[in-house]
Amino acid sequence: VVAAVAGAAATALLVPGVKSKVTDGDYEGALNDAKDVVTSIEGVPGKAAYVGGVVAVDALAHLPVLGFFLPGPLQFVGACAATLLASRYLVTKDATIGDDASDFVAKLGDEFPAVDDVVAPVTALAGKLSVPDVDDVKASATEWYEGVSDPVEEIAFPAAGVAAALLLGNVASWPVLGVFAPRVLELMGVAVAVAAVKRYGDDEGSVGADLTKYADDVTDAVKTLIGK
Repeated sequence: VVAAVAGAAATALLVPGVKSKVTDGDYEGALNDAKDVVTSIEGVPGKAAYVGGVVAVDALAHLPVLGFFLPGPLQFVGACAATLLASRYLVTKDATIGDDASDFVAKLGDEFPAVDDVVAPVTALAGKLSVPDVDDVKASATEWYEGVSDPVEEIAFPAAGVAAALLLGNVASWPVLGVFAPRVLELMGVAVAVAAVKRYGDDEGSVGADLTKYADDVTDAVKTLIGK
């Protein structure tokens, strides 16, 4: 849903009047104009909005100032996502690309969402963000570490997954691959970020629970590789 806003932004340069409305602060009018164009293409509004959203957010990440901070982290997130997917399809074989692709497409709406549906998750997530208290972070970290019963399984295996993602990011910069692979990973990172805004803004999940699940998935993949 959040991607729909960026989808409208992606079409802004092609739709007469959208750019001027954004400049004048008429965001609802701009979104409606862009929506008219997208919905005029039969059968693709929701899907086109998501794809357009990913492309547009990636473009925003390369604007002055933002372009200095965001591309690197987004590429790392994409590398982590690619590593998790590779372990899912090639190591543990919990699913196939076709199955996941079908499920993902089925979750995308057929209609271009209303403005409120787009803005609500972003506003909700922004309201939840705050500067963490250092003492609380230290206390949580200490409590977690003291509760670790098997350091190898609970720390080393997930760390191996992070190392694999870092390695993938370095390989993506090799000659020839460096022409396109870093951008592919960055776009994957943007897709994850867009989905995360929707998921956490609408309270469809928690960061802690999701990170725990991903750590468990990596642990299972490492165990499978080493035959443990």
